[in-house]
Amino acid sequence: MLETETMSPRERLNDLPHDQDAEMRMTSYFLSHPDRAPKELGIKEDCFYFTQPRKIFRAIVYFQKSNRPIECVEIGKWLDQEGDEQGESWVSWIFKIIDIPCQDPNGTAQRLKDLYSRRQAIAHQEAIKAACYNEDIPLEDVLESSKKTTEELLSFVAESRISDEEGRIFENDIHQYYRDLPDGIHFDLTIEGQEIIFPIGGYSVFAAPTKHGKTRILVNSAYNALTIDPSLEIAFFTLEELAHPILIRFLNCHLNTQLSQNNHKTLAHFYKHQAGSQWQMFSDGADKSLFLERRDSFFKTICPRIRMFDLSCDGGLISTIEHLCSKIKALHKINPQIKAVFIDYLQLINIQKSYGKPREETLKEICLQLKDCAAMTGLAIVTAAQFNRQVLKEEDMLPQAIGEGGAVERHASLAIGLWNRTFPQFASVGKPTEKEQKEELFLKVMLNRYGTANISAEIPFNGNLGKIDLSNAGNREKPSPIYEKTYQPPRSFKSIG
Repeated sequence: MLETETMSPRERLNDLPHDQDAEMRMTSYFLSHPDRAPKELGIKEDCFYFTQPRKIFRAIVYFQKSNRPIECVEIGKWLDQEGDEQGESWVSWIFKIIDIPCQDPNGTAQRLKDLYSRRQAIAHQEAIKAACYNEDIPLEDVLESSKKTTEELLSFVAESRISDEEGRIFENDIHQYYRDLPDGIHFDLTIEGQEIIFPIGGYSVFAAPTKHGKTRILVNSAYNALTIDPSLEIAFFTLEELAHPILIRFLNCHLNTQLSQNNHKTLAHFYKHQAGSQWQMFSDGADKSLFLERRDSFFKTICPRIRMFDLSCDGGLISTIEHLCSKIKALHKINPQIKAVFIDYLQLINIQKSYGKPREETLKEICLQLKDCAAMTGLAIVTAAQFNRQVLKEEDMLPQAIGEGGAVERHASLAIGLWNRTFPQFASVGKPTEKEQKEELFLKVMLNRYGTANISAEIPFNGNLGKIDLSNAGNREKPSPIYEKTYQPPRSFKSIG
């Protein structure tokens, strides 16, 4: 016996109209006629009432949009990899139905569409009954509501539930709200006397041009947050690098000492080789006892509070915003100590059913879902992001220059731009400026809904150590009045002498 798909509350009825044989025939037809697109027959996923035909149809549509051949074995393997488990493998189940004949595909399709329409009509009626069951609504209003669309019905029920006291907020309510409101996530960054924090229930962005250190700043801010609050736990999702090299970055931050000319490579060599040869890449002046002491403290005090999730090698199947938000919500539910989520990086996230959508629309949907996920869970979500190619110098760093559109500007609570001054700056394409290149990072708060924006700082940076001393951003003299008059935007500190 086939199982029914879990549906919305309006459709959770015991005996909705359905035709199991018609669904099996329709599924068999699409498997044996890969050249026929479901939209030619007007069939969509909701036309299937039972779980197995519905999921096979979903896979067929996915394969067609991905320009992959419709082969029974490949579809079965794909469903198995997606985690759609059942009593037997999907491959064997598909081969059981592939030979079921479908003499009249047009008639079968129309049959399924008619049944779906009837299920929708019944669901709408049940929604009216359920919504009005305990409400003091006149009978004639209930009867009149049956003529409404589902959207009109929801509005009608919401209006009927409004009381005279609804919407009133008193001073005691304000006190209670702010007493219960947790602080944001502190990560030891103060610019021009203003502490910058990651807001709880919102999402923040570190944006930088490619190769300027967006992963470094994300790792450093996460590491600082862990050292400031010993009870804090975080989740770190990586879509670019593998999880283990990211953890090596955290370790390098904690060590904060020169091991060799290339700390990251030296640490990778240390963990790859056995005792004796693992020290070969350490420089002669490296303090090995200090390294061992700090390594042990990292794996005792910091590493246990980091949950690493590697989405870089999934082939696009689970690096969707829907999967990501589901994972974040599940983590929040099972471990309340997780207060912050870090994602590297924004433009590598996909969405389900993105086929044919402009990338700007896709990014808008991703940002909106991140915002909603942060609000629902009360977590601070922090992503790295990449500026578009129009950002050629520090002054070009604006929130609307992140990625393909202004989605970040509309939905983020905090946006910080990063420029690595070891890279040249350009007045326009091919025309470099005369600004000095040096080992220094320039940070600019581009957007801050709960604090001051358009403030900036310069931070000394040793790329080999990987540690960005964010606390050092607050120890700068402000520009002299003469300097401010001759050079207004962007607001910044004097260079380090």
